[in-house]
Amino acid sequence: MNSIQNNRIKAPYYIDSLFSKNNKLIEMIEYGKTNKISNYGECENACATSDAYNLKTFILEQSKEIKGEFFKLVNTGTIEKYHNKWGEKYITYLGLKILYPIVEKEIFNNSFGKAYTRKANSPKIIFKGLNLLDAFVDYTGSILPGKSTLVICSNNPQTLSLLCGILNSKLAFFYIKTKYSSSSYCGGITFSKDMINDFPIPHLNETEKTLLVDIVDKIIHYHKDSYLLKQKLDVILYKLYNLWSY
Repeated sequence: MNSIQNNRIKAPYYIDSLFSKNNKLIEMIEYGKTNKISNYGECENACATSDAYNLKTFILEQSKEIKGEFFKLVNTGTIEKYHNKWGEKYITYLGLKILYPIVEKEIFNNSFGKAYTRKANSPKIIFKGLNLLDAFVDYTGSILPGKSTLVICSNNPQTLSLLCGILNSKLAFFYIKTKYSSSSYCGGITFSKDMINDFPIPHLNETEKTLLVDIVDKIIHYHKDSYLLKQKLDVILYKLYNLWSY
């Protein structure tokens, strides 16, 4: 029978990783980390289930006839690491299939509650709540997160870039998938806001923050030609988490 010492079970008291062959790595990632993602910005569900279903009646296809301001709508199927596929891939949303899905801003802001409208209009990270940990930054508050997405809002663009880089890293996905293995399926995982908020962050000085933000900004700029930059980011994070020699 497997047994675990009480002092190895830490809040929030998930024990999945304690029985994993990678438990030592999880402990190293957590060791000495007093900061969490929630210290930089709170992860929240993008919208309530009722809002996600009510939204369907407000979704339009972009056209020249629509003159006012609008949000571009994304969901888990149109999010990839550092970017979204609005206008490149059809969104499937509760039976709808649209290539250029939009929602008029004024109508949306007058039809939904304060929580959803705040998140919609804020600069934010939007990421999948299912399967893969893919995130991108909406720096202008112009993208509407749909069903099964999570967000982190912040008015600081550097904070958004920093957290986006960490969330998109191999280290983050490995940690969450191992730490919460009972939530995994088909090689992916069902993410919760608590999993993201509790993700450990090492102490970062201003030079380290600037370096990470600069790499993320270049990844976003170069997009499909950013493979080496993503590798560089992963290597830097391994070093910051003291995993380089493991």
